[in-house]
Amino acid sequence: MSVKIPPLLMGTSPFIGAGQFGYKALIYYRQFYERPENMTKLFLKSFELGVKAVQLLAIRTVEALAEAIRISG
Repeated sequence: MSVKIPPLLMGTSPFIGAGQFGYKALIYYRQFYERPENMTKLFLKSFELGVKAVQLLAIRTVEALAEAIRISG
């Protein structure tokens, strides 16, 4: 069985403040997870740039992506 993987995938680790970002993790968490509207803006821009897949890790990222889809149609 083969699975077609999109050429571009938007990761969401910064949105949840993942530990690999070190001291910036808390900054990213506050900028994105605590402000889903900022995630929505990035999803909309990524659509414009041709990103076709998003890795979702938390409910707020799902909600922000749903809002971006609603806005973009």
